[in-house]
Amino acid sequence: MIIILVEDNPVNQSIMKKILESNVNNVLVKVIGNGEEAVKFFNNKANLHFNLIILDGNLGSKSINGPQVAEAIVKAEIDAPIALWTDDKVMIETMEEVFGRTLPHLDKSPINKTNIINVVKTILDPTTEPTTNRRMTY
Repeated sequence: MIIILVEDNPVNQSIMKKILESNVNNVLVKVIGNGEEAVKFFNNKANLHFNLIILDGNLGSKSINGPQVAEAIVKAEIDAPIALWTDDKVMIETMEEVFGRTLPHLDKSPINKTNIINVVKTILDPTTEPTTNRRMTY
């Protein structure tokens, strides 16, 4: 399975990649480091072979941030599960408006390994029973 991680912070990229590839079976994480690259990636139909998108809301770019990437995903009619990786309530609301639905989100500050693993496993395999420490926000 392939997970697309859209995240601009190199430290967070590394931590998230390690958590996912070490704790979720048969997963490869492809990291996209900024909004511009993400929009190009999602607009290229040859790239649309993945199982999950994890999208950071605050990509540190004034031109293309999380909501603009979300708009590109909607415009490209990508039919893949999406999890938001942000604790910014306004950003969550904005992106959910773009997608037209409530989305699961992963705890970012501080990074919560148990939350990340449980949310991702539940998205990729809805029959998975999460641990009791699960905190999934919809």
